[in-house]
Amino acid sequence: MTNEPSTCNLDSLAMAKFQDMADQLEYLYSQGKFEEAQLLKQEGFDLAAELDSGSTFVYLNDLSSLL
Repeated sequence: MTNEPSTCNLDSLAMAKFQDMADQLEYLYSQGKFEEAQLLKQEGFDLAAELDSGSTFVYLNDLSSLL
């Protein structure tokens, strides 16, 4: 067994995030929460722009089980 961290693919993480955001948007629109939906939509556009620009990202795994 090694102690090396598993690698993750940024594109896969981003696509999972975008899918989650799309699900959240669908729910917000169905509840008539248009202002919240607009904020989330802008967050998605901002994330996409940063990914396209080649920005550096840090991925932090869920460490809540260690608490």
